[in-house]
Amino acid sequence: MKKAIVLAANYSYADQVRTTIKSVCYHNRDIKFYLINSDFPNEWFINLNKKLEKLNSEIVNARVDINQVNRYKTDISYTVFLRYFIPDFVEEDVALYLDCDLVVTKGLDELFSVELENYSLAAVKDLGGLNYYNEVIFNAGVMLVNNKKWKEDNTLQKLIDLTNEFHNKVSQADQSILNMLFKDNWLELDFSYNAITLHTNFAKYDILADDYPTIIHYLTERKPWKIYSQCVFREVWWFYNNLDFINIDGDVPELYKNMIVSNFEKTVLVYTYTDSLLNIDYLIRNLPKVKFVVAAPVVVSHNISRLLKYSNVEIASDIAVIRGFGSYLISISDILLDINYGGEVDNVVSLFAEQNKPVLAFKSMKHGEQGQVVFEDNTPEDMVNYIKSTLMKNI
Repeated sequence: MKKAIVLAANYSYADQVRTTIKSVCYHNRDIKFYLINSDFPNEWFINLNKKLEKLNSEIVNARVDINQVNRYKTDISYTVFLRYFIPDFVEEDVALYLDCDLVVTKGLDELFSVELENYSLAAVKDLGGLNYYNEVIFNAGVMLVNNKKWKEDNTLQKLIDLTNEFHNKVSQADQSILNMLFKDNWLELDFSYNAITLHTNFAKYDILADDYPTIIHYLTERKPWKIYSQCVFREVWWFYNNLDFINIDGDVPELYKNMIVSNFEKTVLVYTYTDSLLNIDYLIRNLPKVKFVVAAPVVVSHNISRLLKYSNVEIASDIAVIRGFGSYLISISDILLDINYGGEVDNVVSLFAEQNKPVLAFKSMKHGEQGQVVFEDNTPEDMVNYIKSTLMKNI
């Protein structure tokens, strides 16, 4: 019997929907996807079903239209609350709802085996709501839905009625409405089933572990497909996005970090408040096998963003507002370049020294005497040669 997975999106999100589906299929077979939508072309479903067939899977075009919505009393665009329509389309008694800004990194049999009993759904506690607002709520981006109970309880109509009454009085749109209706009627799941990247610190999740959470959720506007790096596990989303269905057979139990092959041999970090980085272009051009992560607590200027013309550059902008992200970048970087004008950011030089990681500096740029390996300002080739000969292999 196929497991039911429900997605909901508009066609502008087609690439993200496809990425989520590929991540599920990389680790699972026998899936019946339902895509609740209003504007996906039929050809999209036909082509995707050809690819899913070899995995004994399929996708159903669960199209919502205005005639269907007219059965309900609401003056709000139905595209805002597509997931409400699960009981209208899904045949199975239990269905897993997934947002489309997430990826699945493991098999889902264990999650589908959760006994819902008389609960309407199972979900993960929203740690943002708990830590910022002292609210015990669930995050609606991943829900194991007791669809049989939703149908029996006329849940769709109740959700739309609540939305009509409270849509302009709640802070989190349909998630707030779902929590109002199911306030005392949901079963808590482990954080790994909806690991919101922004909440990994709250959960004390070890982001350096060899494996990944079962479901990684890229909540907020800091998405991995955007130009700047502003979330953990960015590389995981791109791994699944780049997969071809030809290489997917549903037989990979889970994703490990050593399965994501990097194009680079080392990662260097530049952590700066300013956009003046001595000799940065020379270093980037002459170290093509090195990934340069240029990070700033503030919004970066054009003089930093222009560096994205180089394929070995990643820019992390405005990260002061992303709790723990600076520490994450330090943990995944091999070398610190102390080459920025202005002050040292967040004691980064000493943090690298504490971890016995090398810090390289130009003479006029170094921040104090903290054990840096120092080079003359006008000889960036010496720094390049040092990195190649001393810190890298096979270059």
